[in-house]
Amino acid sequence: MEYLRLNGTPEAVLQNAELMRIILPMLRADFAMCETYVYQEEEPLACPISVFGGLQDGDVSYNSLPAWRDETCSIFTLRLLPGAHFFLKDSRVALLQAISHDLMLSWTS
Repeated sequence: MEYLRLNGTPEAVLQNAELMRIILPMLRADFAMCETYVYQEEEPLACPISVFGGLQDGDVSYNSLPAWRDETCSIFTLRLLPGAHFFLKDSRVALLQAISHDLMLSWTS
C-alpha cells in the first residue's frame, strides 16, 4: 500500500480500524487524483509561489520542483528542508517560519 511506504500516516492511526475505515477512502481518492491528473498550461499566476521539498524525498525529485517557477510572474522561492516526502512532520518549525516569512514579504511588497 502506497500510503504505508510514504510514512505519512501515524502508526496509531494505522492500528485504529475505525479511523482507517474513515480515512482510507480519502487516501485512495488522493492517490487516484495524483495518478490521473493531467497538467494544462495556463497563464502564470500574479501571486508569489513558495515551493518546499524534502531533502530525503525519494518520490519528488529536486529537479521537478523548479518547474513551479513557470506558474508565476511574481516572486518564486524554492526551499529544501530536512526530511522525506512528509518533511513537514520533521521540519514543522522551519516550514512554518518560512511560510510566515514569505507571507510577510508578499504583504509588504
